[in-house]
Order: sequence, then structure tokens, then C-alpha cells
Amino acid sequence: MNVESWPEKLSGCLRNPSVIFSEDLSWPALRKIQPHVHNYYQIDYFYKGSGQVVINRRTYRIKAGDVYISNPDDRHSFLADRERPMQGISFKFTLGRKNRTLRFPNFLANLNVLPAAQFRELDGYFRKASAEANSFQHGHFEIAAALLSTFFLLLVRYLKANENAPANNADKRTCEFVMEYIQLHCDSPLQLRDLGALVGLHPRYLCQKFSKEMGRSPVAALTEARMERAKHLLARTRLPVSEVGSQTGYRDVYHFSKRFKQETGESPLRYRAKQKR
Repeated sequence: MNVESWPEKLSGCLRNPSVIFSEDLSWPALRKIQPHVHNYYQIDYFYKGSGQVVINRRTYRIKAGDVYISNPDDRHSFLADRERPMQGISFKFTLGRKNRTLRFPNFLANLNVLPAAQFRELDGYFRKASAEANSFQHGHFEIAAALLSTFFLLLVRYLKANENAPANNADKRTCEFVMEYIQLHCDSPLQLRDLGALVGLHPRYLCQKFSKEMGRSPVAALTEARMERAKHLLARTRLPVSEVGSQTGYRDVYHFSKRFKQETGESPLRYRAKQKR
């Protein structure tokens, strides 16, 4: 993790945030928020689901564990993936008159790249801060601000401590996310460059990492997922072969049939006939 993406000098300005309110994004799960702006800072922590956030026309892919900040007047919106609505916690806060014009990088970090104990600690501080902000007991905003400040400071500490650590854990989580995405979206015409863009890696670099961690290339994993879906549709439905191909990411029936026979040794029609015996 490169902490230069969130300069340490800026973290000092987050030691005394003034909490406006905290919002639970898990009930109901976040599916879509239209583009909007506001005059305060907003930090969003997503602990489940996936999707995208667009901030000032730049699109980021959201993974579980991501932490984002929207600065005042940043135009931003959220859209969850259809099968994986996002769940998280949002804080709205100000930094006082002296620091109100500071601008932070929109993506701060993904907590899942940290060791499990550090992840649990940071996750706990964020959740406690939100619970306190919504408790409406005496001093609840002050205590929430102190907990949120502790979260910021520990995040910088842990990122610095782990910046030179082996990246194996982060690589594995990235590849697992890509694998899960492939399985959920094998009906789409995905290509290697799409998967690279999903996690911000060059396609060739992603292919190297994925092959090392998962034992096969992303393309092979995608083909495998498509074939499993095709087998299910051929055996359990009466859809035409052309429609089965369309629902497994192939643009034309010839390409689908050829690939299916290469992978299974049988044509789609022969496979279906055998399943009905």
C-alpha cells in the first residue's frame, strides 16, 4: 500500500473532525444514489458488496473494505452491482474554518489489505463511532468525533507499517474478487481488459497475478464459468442454443457451439440430448 495516496500531513488535519451525522448504508442495502454535492466532507466505508462510485467524473470500482472521501463540492454518485448491493457506513463532518478548503484524495485505502487484527480494530472504531453518533446521548457527537479521529490516525500508522510488507495477501484478495466477479458476470461479454480495469491493473499484470494465485488465467476461469452456466441451461431449460450462448456471454451461436465442443468434447445439442436420457 502506497501511503503517498493519502499524504500523512493531511491526516493531522483529521484529528478534530466535527461530526454532523452518520448514516447506516446497510438497511436497506445501498443500491443507487443519484449524483449530488454538499458543502461538507463525507467518508464512506463499504464492508460488503460491490459497485462503483463516480466522483468528479472519475469512476472507481468499489470492493468490500474500501474507504472513500468526498470533499466539499465534489459531485458524487453510487451504483451497486445488481447481485451484490453495497453495505457500509457514512460519516458527514467538517474540519473547522481553518481547514475547510483542504482536499483529500477520494480513495483512501482498502482495509482488507491490512493484517486481520488491524482490520478488525479499524472496522471496530468506525462502527463504534457510527453507533455513538446515533445514540443521541450526552456528548455523542464529541465521542463519535474522537473515535473517528482515532480511526484516521491508526489507518495512517498501519498503512505506513505495512507499506513494505509482502503484497501476497493483497494479491490474493484482488484475485478472489476478480474470480467472484467472473462468476457473477459470466453472462456478459467480458474481456481481459475489462477485468484489469475492474481492479486498476494492466491486463498482462493481472493475468500474471491471477495465474499465480488461482492456478489458471482469468480467461480460463471465465471460460470455465461460462461452460458451467451453459451446461446448467442446456440441461434444465428448453432455451434455444443461440439463447444459451447469449446468456453465457457469446455474441453468436457459432462461436458458442465451437467453444462448447472444444471444452466438453460434445456439441450443445448432443450434451442436452444426453442429459434428458
